[in-house]
Amino acid sequence: EISACLVGSEMCIRDSQSTVHIDSSLQCFQKAIDIWESLPDPPPELSKVYGDIATVYVKKDDLKNAEKYLKKLFDLNAEKYDELVNHDVFFVQYFTATGIYLKSTDLDMILKYYRKAEEVFKNISENDPLYEYYKDAFIMLKEKVEKRKTN
Repeated sequence: EISACLVGSEMCIRDSQSTVHIDSSLQCFQKAIDIWESLPDPPPELSKVYGDIATVYVKKDDLKNAEKYLKKLFDLNAEKYDELVNHDVFFVQYFTATGIYLKSTDLDMILKYYRKAEEVFKNISENDPLYEYYKDAFIMLKEKVEKRKTN
């Protein structure tokens, strides 16, 4: 039931600009979240759903709810991971949050998450097997943020 709901929700969001489809997708996402949050040990997929639902709220220009689900995402990751050890998890979450807000007009939120991504990136060792990937991603993100700051 959860899987069907999530797949259908993601397809509606991807394929439609219609508010009706987005609203029904939000209902499906929320149903899955309610079920997973009621479990004693929520599955790791819950963090992806939090990120997806935050993206949907940004599409609706509802930054208050977007921030609510990003906070849930960050809190869930903070419980499971150590930022000093699991740079990848935190870099990806801050990178994602910055990308989400780049679709909005909220420069303060863009800069907030960009700075967090930058801070985590600085702690990733050049010996990390994915360092070049993170470096390329960060450079791309930096360019987009700089462009947004000048607009």
